[in-house]
Amino acid sequence: MKSIFFAIVIVPFMLFSNEPSRIGFAALHLPSLSSIEQNSDQYFPLASTFKLFLAVYCLQQEPDLNFKLKLKNHDLRDGAGILKSQFSEGIEYSIRELIELMMIYSDNTATDLLLRRCEGPFHLTEWLKSIGIKEITITNSCFDILASYYGINHLSPDCTLEVFEAHKQETSLLAQQNASHTYLTEMPDRATPQSILLFLKKLINNELLSEDLKTFLLQCMHKSTMGAQRIRKHLPHHLFCCDKEGTLGILAADVGVILLPDNQSYILIAAYAYGGNSLQEREDRIAELSLNAYKHFSSQKF
Repeated sequence: MKSIFFAIVIVPFMLFSNEPSRIGFAALHLPSLSSIEQNSDQYFPLASTFKLFLAVYCLQQEPDLNFKLKLKNHDLRDGAGILKSQFSEGIEYSIRELIELMMIYSDNTATDLLLRRCEGPFHLTEWLKSIGIKEITITNSCFDILASYYGINHLSPDCTLEVFEAHKQETSLLAQQNASHTYLTEMPDRATPQSILLFLKKLINNELLSEDLKTFLLQCMHKSTMGAQRIRKHLPHHLFCCDKEGTLGILAADVGVILLPDNQSYILIAAYAYGGNSLQEREDRIAELSLNAYKHFSSQKF
């Protein structure tokens, strides 16, 4: 495997933390296996990028994607998604529909329903180990991530969204900042960019899903616009690009697949930006590195 390593530039982080900004980036060209890496063996918080692993697990393991799960009031989750605003007691969604909601809208309610269906985060981590991915750890549901992040992790996952939001409002800004710093530095839900590229490589090579199910998943990711300012921002519009973004406090992340014009070659990317002065700065860094990777691989003769 040919690799190119970039030196990382450390700049002061001023707004929310004393941590310096940190970039983790890895890009892999298939089928050549040529790669570009920067801090790709370092751990970063996953944020919502973990939803990609859950989607693949559900598609692989669920015998009936049309099986419906009933949505109840205590299932609603804070943060990203549309189900919380479209809720009516007892409405049902199929596994397929919940995967679409999770991957297109990053819906936290859909995610936790699917996570419960697959027996929880520990089971998902064990499955990742069983397929040879050992540097990804998922410990928390969306509820647990947000409760820890806001410093209200004494709440039961069965509490309603109204109760969750009330406790969040009652928690002081200082307590929330301390809790968020603890969560992001301890990283109970973490991965290295290298490990994510290995997962993407297995996905694209049809080691995890059938061609039909892989296409369904990639189309869901392609439809999402939540990561529009990251991997795909500066790429030519004619490229088929699909990604799963993640945002949590001072972390911005994007994990994606770019299909090149020959319809046979791919660029796989895992990008994590932590710290810096603003979300835009983090997104711009991901977009810049992704464009550089695309230009580099496009200029090579493999």
